[in-house]
Amino acid sequence: MQQKEGTLGRRLFHIVAGSVFPTLAIFLPEMLILTLLAVLAAVMVLAELVRFVSPTFNRWFIRFLRILLKEKEFSQVTGATYLALSSFLAFLVFDKEVAILSLFFLSLGDPVAALVGQRFGKHRVFKKSLEGALAFFATSIAIGLAVGLISLGVRFPVVVSGAVFGALIEVLPIPIDDNVTIPILSGALMSLVGLL
Repeated sequence: MQQKEGTLGRRLFHIVAGSVFPTLAIFLPEMLILTLLAVLAAVMVLAELVRFVSPTFNRWFIRFLRILLKEKEFSQVTGATYLALSSFLAFLVFDKEVAILSLFFLSLGDPVAALVGQRFGKHRVFKKSLEGALAFFATSIAIGLAVGLISLGVRFPVVVSGAVFGALIEVLPIPIDDNVTIPILSGALMSLVGLL
């Protein structure tokens, strides 16, 4: 029961934390979003450094945030820190619209893929499932259409390219945290396709 609660807590945190800045960016100036993300990323990197030099702080950190952490994060950089860094990088490097979409692909597509894959996944691709990848793709397309209604002006082929690439990245056994690979690589491809 504890493991299921921890998994659910992590998924909900992933959705909420990952969606905060792309949602705010729809309504707030990009420079303000960049400033807030720079401060957040700096604080989180500092916390990571402190916890790795102070076993006492790390024990407190784990005790306080255990429900949100994977076991490997007890002794490694957390996914939340990677998320803060990649969010900052996405808004720094990409157009605001592309950054918003790529981060929503991560915050919503990734947990949906995990839920569908665990519940309905029958066809394995590496250690993930084809069903999960298709759920990621469908969720990302839905996000693109919904965000398009707010008139961010991203062309549909750009959304499709990011959704396909994001689903592919989610499945591939890339040894870098997917909180980095999904938004940065899908955002890079959408930026390239947007130039065509």
